[in-house]
Amino acid sequence: MKKMLVGACLVGTLAAGFAHADLPVAYTDFELQARSNLLVNDEGFNLPPGSSFNSIDPSINDGAEVAFTVGVVPDPKSSHPGVWSGSLGMGELVFEGPTDAMVSYRSPINAAGSIAFTLMDTGSADGIYVYDPLAGSALRISTSPVFPNSYGSATINDDGVVGYQGNMSSGRLYAATDSSGTRIYVTDSGLDPGSPYTYLYTPSFSNAGHFAAKVATSRQRCRRGRRHPRCGQSPRGPAQRRCDHHRNRRGRSGRNDS
Repeated sequence: MKKMLVGACLVGTLAAGFAHADLPVAYTDFELQARSNLLVNDEGFNLPPGSSFNSIDPSINDGAEVAFTVGVVPDPKSSHPGVWSGSLGMGELVFEGPTDAMVSYRSPINAAGSIAFTLMDTGSADGIYVYDPLAGSALRISTSPVFPNSYGSATINDDGVVGYQGNMSSGRLYAATDSSGTRIYVTDSGLDPGSPYTYLYTPSFSNAGHFAAKVATSRQRCRRGRRHPRCGQSPRGPAQRRCDHHRNRRGRSGRNDS
């Protein structure tokens, strides 16, 4: 039986057993993973009563395990963020952050069920966290020697490597961290005057350890789509080029293209 996974207002699909080239046929069943609601209506489903989440990007792996972040989990003082994980209509918060902290809208999950996410406004524990399903806990990873003001687009691949964007006061970089340490892939000209890139936009990180991102190559933000390979490999040529003079262009999602 084919199933469709439903989480609040966002929908994902499950087509386990299909080859990558195949297209799923009509779905005959639905799985509600979790639902939030106002307490005056009901207590929701698979979430603590009064919890809520908005503008998130849930993720799903090939084993149909789902992960998403929850911005508001009520507590006696106020509220705190959490990370939810589950499958087959069952699941729960597997991590809860400190009161009044903020959590990233993305929480990528890899084949082993490990989840990467970012905590902010914690006071002293901001950073990238990885939830380990075997240990049943999440730990902040060390990204030394990279110490940015903030992190963006943290993603964990099936090898357990976490790729991310580091945002400094003077510029941005792409880096990846695993058990052996941290590797910097590319920086912009604010951090390295010799860099050809004047601005680095939000990247994507692959299972092969590659970054793909839109970059600017001039002060007019002449943009190129470029794939940055693993360290030691030669970069491929630009896949796409588009020039304009707008610093920020707002897409259909309503999020800044940054």
